[in-house]
Amino acid sequence: MRTLLLTIGAVGVMWVASAPVPVRSDTVATTSGQTFLGQVAEETPERVVIKTESGTVTIPRAAITTVDRGAISQPSAIAAEKIKPEDAPKAFEAAKAALAGGDWVKAGSLLEGLLALDARAFPPANRGPAASALATCYLALKDARGAARTFARRAELASAPSDRQRLLATAEALETVGSVAIGPKGAATYEDAIAGAMEWKARQLLGQAKDLAAMATDLNEMVKFEAAAKQCLDKLAEADLYVPGFSLAHRKEVLTALADNILKAARATTTHCAAERKTISRYWKAALGDARYGAIWNRQVAGYLNLRQAAEDGIKNLKAFAARAAAPELLTDRTAECTELLAQLDTLQYHEVLPGKGGIPANVRIVPRKIGSPFPTARTASCQ
Repeated sequence: MRTLLLTIGAVGVMWVASAPVPVRSDTVATTSGQTFLGQVAEETPERVVIKTESGTVTIPRAAITTVDRGAISQPSAIAAEKIKPEDAPKAFEAAKAALAGGDWVKAGSLLEGLLALDARAFPPANRGPAASALATCYLALKDARGAARTFARRAELASAPSDRQRLLATAEALETVGSVAIGPKGAATYEDAIAGAMEWKARQLLGQAKDLAAMATDLNEMVKFEAAAKQCLDKLAEADLYVPGFSLAHRKEVLTALADNILKAARATTTHCAAERKTISRYWKAALGDARYGAIWNRQVAGYLNLRQAAEDGIKNLKAFAARAAAPELLTDRTAECTELLAQLDTLQYHEVLPGKGGIPANVRIVPRKIGSPFPTARTASCQ
């Protein structure tokens, strides 16, 4: 009797140890568009540490946009039922009956067991429908991770590459969001999940295209400008697999981000050059009278002029691209700002007028001086 009680006690301890543990699904989104899903283990003003399925990740606070702490949820009650190969047809019919009766746990357990069998016991013709039905079971039980895993398995069974990508996108959406609340109505069924995930994936690609536009550089060179626009629009075009026609409907948003990038850079350049021009004009005469200082001054002027010209070229490229790409809307709301910036950049080609005796007169263009002319070099000047 004592031996029997000890055995029962040991089984009880094992059951408690292996019982499902409540988990919380947290999400950390970064400025580069990456998303980490897991459990936040540490959060400080300097960093966030999140434990994911692929290991612990430490993210600097400056690189984080949002930290979303999900609700605590119980793991799904679905557990694969052990099914003998010869009992597969009977188990499949039982799973269908459980589905019809809304017994999601029983149906899901049977379907998990069937999908664990090899193709000889459970034929390929039944595996696709079984995986789809299993996804619905997980969704009905609000187990997003279980549903995500099942959609990934369903993708492996798809014959068309486009279907495979759409199913994988559904798995990605469920895993990233961490709940079945994808789409305007949530995801209660297999079809609901796909519909919601397609919009989610298309929006994700739109965000990536706009990020590419916002981070594009060297837009003062037309070849690179057009290459950047193509890269952004190609990324957006990927969304048409998930929501046909999406890229055409959102093309303006992506090109607008590119236009905003140019004007932001031009505004920053105008502010920078206006401040730097003060120094350049202040030491203009010293540069004329000292060859050594003239070389230093020339380097500063060269950088200044290149920066000013790049901003001007970027705005002109925007105007040319808007006409070439039949996208006049890029300039509709920016004409006044473009005109104002070009006027400011034009003014910055000339020295600041310095008052007083020996000051710089108006309309003296900023140009490098010729080094090697016979100016005295005994006197030195500092650009500090």
